[in-house]
Amino acid sequence: MHLKSLALLLWALALTLWTPLASGSPVAPDASFPAIELARDGAGRIEVGARMGVLVDPSGSLSLEQARSARQAWQVITRLSPNFGFTQDAHWFRFQMDNRDPQALARFIELPIPFLDDVRLYHFAGNVLQVQYALGDEQPYAQRVVRHRNFIMPVQLAPGTNEIYLRLASTGTIEAPLRIWDPVQFHAASNDENLVQGAVVGILLVICTGFAVATAFRINPTYRSTTVILVEKQQIPESYVTPTDRTPFTQRLDTIRQQIMSRQNLEMIAEEFNLYRNAATPSRIYTVLNNLGIHIKPPAFSKEDRLAMVGKDIEAKIIGDRGSGDAFSISFSGTDPFVTMQVTTRLASFFIEENLKSREEYAEGTSDFLANELAIAKSELESQEKAVRAFKEKYMGSLPEQLDANLRTLDRLQSELQTGNVELKTAEDRKLLLQAQLAQMSNADTVASGGAPVNNPRAQELARLQAELSNLLAVYKDTYPDVVFTKQRIRELRGQLSQSEAVGDAAGQPDELLALSPQERSPEIYNNLMIVNSQIQTLRERITSTRKQIKIFERRVEEAPANEQKFADLRRDYDISLANYQALLGKKLSANLAENLEKRQKGERFTVLDPANLPEKAYKPKKFIIGLIGVGVGVGLGVVLVLFLEFLSPVFRRPEDFEDVVQLKVLTTIPEFSKTPLEGSKKR
Repeated sequence: MHLKSLALLLWALALTLWTPLASGSPVAPDASFPAIELARDGAGRIEVGARMGVLVDPSGSLSLEQARSARQAWQVITRLSPNFGFTQDAHWFRFQMDNRDPQALARFIELPIPFLDDVRLYHFAGNVLQVQYALGDEQPYAQRVVRHRNFIMPVQLAPGTNEIYLRLASTGTIEAPLRIWDPVQFHAASNDENLVQGAVVGILLVICTGFAVATAFRINPTYRSTTVILVEKQQIPESYVTPTDRTPFTQRLDTIRQQIMSRQNLEMIAEEFNLYRNAATPSRIYTVLNNLGIHIKPPAFSKEDRLAMVGKDIEAKIIGDRGSGDAFSISFSGTDPFVTMQVTTRLASFFIEENLKSREEYAEGTSDFLANELAIAKSELESQEKAVRAFKEKYMGSLPEQLDANLRTLDRLQSELQTGNVELKTAEDRKLLLQAQLAQMSNADTVASGGAPVNNPRAQELARLQAELSNLLAVYKDTYPDVVFTKQRIRELRGQLSQSEAVGDAAGQPDELLALSPQERSPEIYNNLMIVNSQIQTLRERITSTRKQIKIFERRVEEAPANEQKFADLRRDYDISLANYQALLGKKLSANLAENLEKRQKGERFTVLDPANLPEKAYKPKKFIIGLIGVGVGVGLGVVLVLFLEFLSPVFRRPEDFEDVVQLKVLTTIPEFSKTPLEGSKKR
C-alpha cells in the first residue's frame, strides 16, 4: 500500500464520516458508467473509483444472477474511495474493463481494506464466468492466492470487455477503494513500501536499543544481601513443658514483620545507615533543564517517601522446611553493597530480638492472667467452703453422709428399747412376787395372834393386774387402751383395799400386829423389794431416754432427703469451684514453667543459618533485559510510525489524487527543479 493511496483513503474516510449520505452521497442514480480501458503498455495502477456502480442489498439475500439482472437498480459511484459507513447491508459493486490488446492481460484487483468480513469477486468475459474468489478477514490467511495484507485478486482479462462483480458484507464499515494493478508494478510498489517501512523500523530499533543500553549503563546498580534464619524447635520436649505461644510460624512471622516495618524502626534504620538521604536532591536532568532555561520544579521528597523506599527494599520470605524446622530469608536492596550487608545483618538481629521479646511477653502475660484468675477462683472456693462448713454445722447429725449411721443407731435404740421393756416386765413380776410374799407373811402373823387367816381376793386381783400391766408396758406405750384400762383397774382395787384395811382397824385388830411395818416383818424380802423398785425406776428412765433418742434419730432420718438436696446444690457449686481452681492452678504452674523456658531461651527461637553476604554482583538493572525491551519498543514504535504515515500522511503524489479529493481539474503540474542540469536530467 503506497502512502498516497492511504492518504486518499484517509481523506475519503474523513469526508464520509463527517458528511451525511443525504447531502453528499457517494452514488448517483444514473446506472451507466464508462469502461476502464487497459493496454499492455498502459498505466501500472488505476483507481476504479467513480467508474463503477453499486447495488445495495438490505436483506443480503441477492444472488449473482439477481444482481446482474437488476440493471435499473444500479447506481453510479461519484467518489474515488466510496464509503458507506457502518451498515449491515450487503453491497454489490460492478465495473467493466476493456482490454484493447489482442492478447489476454494479467491484472491484480486490490481491495486495501483488510477488515471486511465477506469479500466475493466474480469475473465475466463475454457473459462467461472466468474466475471467482471468496475472501474475508474470517477466512484463513493461507487460502489467499496472493499473500498480502490486503485482498489481492488476480484476473486474466480476455481481449474485449470484461465485467467484474464484487460483493462486500461486514459488521463494520463498507468501503471499496478498488485498484487495478499491473502485477510487475504491484510487486515493485510493494517492495518499495516494505523497504521504507523496514528503514523506519530499523532506525527506530537502533535508536531505542541504543537508548535502552545507555540507560541500563547509566542506572545505578542495585545490590541485594540475603540472610537465612532457621526456626529451631523447643529444646525441652513439649510433653514436659507445654509452650504458651502456639501461634503458627507464618502468622508469627507476619506479626514480627509488621512490628519491624513500623515507622519507628524504619526511621532508626534509615538514620543509622544514612539511607536515601540524597534522594531528596534533584536529579541531573532538572539541572540540565534549568540551564537550558526550562524551569521545572522537581517533585517534593518527604520523610514519608524516604521511609517508604526503605520499607520497599526490605523483603522477608518463607523458604519452607530446612533441616529440623522452618526457615525464612531476609533481604535488603541498596546501591552500596557493604551498607546493604550491614542493614541485612541489622534486620536479622531485629527479627531475633523481636521474636524473643514477643514470646517472653506472651508467656509473662499468660502467667499474669492466670495468676489473677487463680486469685479470683481461690476467693470463690473459700466462699463455697465457708458455705459448706456452715451447712454442716447447722444440720450436723442429719447430713446425707450420716444417714447410714443414723439408721444403724436407730436400730440399736430400738433393740435397747425392746430389751429395756423385757427387763422392766421381769422386774415388775419380781416385785409382785415379793409383794405377795410380804402379804402372806402378814396373814401368817394375823393367824398367829389368834385371828382368822385373811383370804382377800382383791389383793390377789391387784397382784394379777400389776403383773399384767408389766407385760403390757413391755410391748405397748402408756397410751395403749389396754394399758390405760389396766391402770384404771389397779387404782380402783387399791382404793377398795384401803377401805377394807380401814374397816379392819375399826373391828379391833391387835395393835401389836398392826404396828409392825413390812421391813420389820421381813427385812430380807423388803430389801429385795426396794432393790426391784429401784431397778424398775432405772429401767423406766432408761426406756424414756431411749424413746426420746429414737424420736430424735427418726427426725434426723426424715430430714436427711431434704438436707441431701440442699447439700447437693451446695456441693455442686463447691465442686465446680474446686475443679476450676485446680485447673487454673495446673495451668498457672505450666505457664510459670513456660515463662522460665522462654527467659532461659530454651523454647522455640530464631538462629542465623546463613549470615548476610557481601554482594559482589548487582542483581539489577538487568542490562540484557533492558536491551531486549529497547528492541521491542523500537520495533513497536516503528510499526506505529509506519501505520501513522500510512493512514495520516496527507501527501498528493499524482494529479489524479488531488483531483479526486478537491473535485477540481488539474491544469498543469510543475516538476521539481534541480540545482544542476545534471541532477535535473537524472530526475527527468
